[in-house]
Amino acid sequence: MASTSDNSGGGVTKPFSGRIHGALWLGWRLPWSLVVVAMLFVFFGMSHLDLPGPYPDEVIQAVPAAALSVGLIPSSPINGIAIDGGAVVINHLAYPFVMLTYLGPVKTYVLAFAFWLFGASVEVTRVTTLSFGFLGVCFTYLFARLVSGHVAANVATVLLGSDPSYLLSARDDWG
Repeated sequence: MASTSDNSGGGVTKPFSGRIHGALWLGWRLPWSLVVVAMLFVFFGMSHLDLPGPYPDEVIQAVPAAALSVGLIPSSPINGIAIDGGAVVINHLAYPFVMLTYLGPVKTYVLAFAFWLFGASVEVTRVTTLSFGFLGVCFTYLFARLVSGHVAANVATVLLGSDPSYLLSARDDWG
C-alpha cells in the first residue's frame, strides 16, 4: 500500500487515499478564495448578459439544445440504432451527437437541460457556461489543495478566478 509521510503527525504515515479524502473534504468551512471568486463571477460575469450579442460560435450548440428542450427531436428514416450525419438514431429519432468534427454533444445536452428549466435565451446560455467556468475554479482549488495545501489553493483560485480572459471565455464560450 502506498503511503506518504505527514509532518503534522510527527512522522506518522497515512495512506495516500486518506490524504486525498482529507484534501477533498472541506468540512463546514467554505474557503475564502472561493467566496471571493464567486462574488467576482457574479459581479463581473453576470452584468449585461445580453451584451454583446450572441456570437455564432457561442450558440452553435444552442440551436439543437433549444429544439431538444421542447421535445423537437428530428426524425430519421433509419430504424434501430445507427449513426447518421452527426446524430445517433434510435428508433427513428435522431439525437444530436456531433455538431462539428471537434465538438461533442456534452454542451448541447447541458444547454438543453438549462433551456428546459429556464427557457431558451442568450442569458441562460451565458449563465450556464459561466457556471461551468466557476466549477473549473472549484476543481482548481481542490487540486491545488491536494497537491500543495491551503495557501497555494487559495492563491491559485484567486489568480484563476480574477483573470479577465478566463472570466470572459467562461462567460462568452466561443464553442
